[in-house]
Amino acid sequence: MMHHDRATINGAALSQAQLPRFLEKLEPLLPYSIPLVRRIQFHLDHPISKTARIYVAVADTGVTGTTTGTVEGGSWLDEWLHDATTTTDSASPWVAAHIDLINYGQTQGWVFGSWEHPSNHDPDNHTIYKALMDQLYTYIYTVLIPEMSTEPPEDWLLLKRTGKRITEPFSRVKVLFGTLGDKLWEYFYEKARSRTDPGYYKYIFTPENKATQPDDDSFPLPEGYRFGEMQPHDLQAVLDRTDIPRTLHTLSQYVSVSLLYGDNPTPIGWGFLGKDASISSLHTEPEHRGKGLAACLSRELFKRQGRAFAGQQSWGHADVSKENVPSRRVMEKLGGQPMWMVMWCEMDLEIVCGEAK
Repeated sequence: MMHHDRATINGAALSQAQLPRFLEKLEPLLPYSIPLVRRIQFHLDHPISKTARIYVAVADTGVTGTTTGTVEGGSWLDEWLHDATTTTDSASPWVAAHIDLINYGQTQGWVFGSWEHPSNHDPDNHTIYKALMDQLYTYIYTVLIPEMSTEPPEDWLLLKRTGKRITEPFSRVKVLFGTLGDKLWEYFYEKARSRTDPGYYKYIFTPENKATQPDDDSFPLPEGYRFGEMQPHDLQAVLDRTDIPRTLHTLSQYVSVSLLYGDNPTPIGWGFLGKDASISSLHTEPEHRGKGLAACLSRELFKRQGRAFAGQQSWGHADVSKENVPSRRVMEKLGGQPMWMVMWCEMDLEIVCGEAK
């Protein structure tokens, strides 16, 4: 429990049993909560990483119960999870994150603050929002980081050997947060940023969008093309052609689709949905461009995501660089709307937590 001038901050890691209820609390905040919603759904749909935690910090909940940053599911947390005031002005501000530090070099944290939803945002609560973020950083720094080895894991060494974009030398106190909405940016203090990758639009596909409907037949493939499954050697070929820090194990977990032409078994295009179900690494070979194939790939990915989530797909999203005009056109052709900006940011938590700010 942390005390601040205007709020008491309670924080705890959620238990597996509490996650479905927490998803119910996140869903009314869509689309702003979509990265965290989809990341938790991925977490529930795959073998659970031993190092993964879903953490919540809540300001001034007004309920009783002893809490610390290390508690898993205190009594206050159950009361908060069943409180119906998620989207009203009276709701206490809160922040939540999915954190898995083992993925060094790759995205380790997805963060959502309740104030990212326009109806919950109050500029006068800046001090409280900062306190919530500081509580999250403190939890990661004092509870999670000490559990990790000071030596780089094999996956990080592999990323280094293969020339991927990573921060060197290895440091377990540097944590990479991904797809951070612009209402969070000011709490990722510039003096602690060891790497920043800004300038992405968050494209949102609404439930009314045909592209996200599992049974919609928009964007049919041109004659001669067909969808297929990405094979292990195909995945390795994708990795070899990019400096994005991913491993074969990570890529093999993603929802994916290959695009084949004629009888050739080698894909001429592909696409993936990341751990947060965002459209990722969309590609068609140059000689096949100009035929609308990227839109077809995106549509097929949404369809496969719907199957992966038992037909529950309703919202979709993608992060596209401002400079990537062709990909932005594809997203807009599909009906996607650029609703806010996001960035990736690696934070040195020793700077954040190891000294007074």
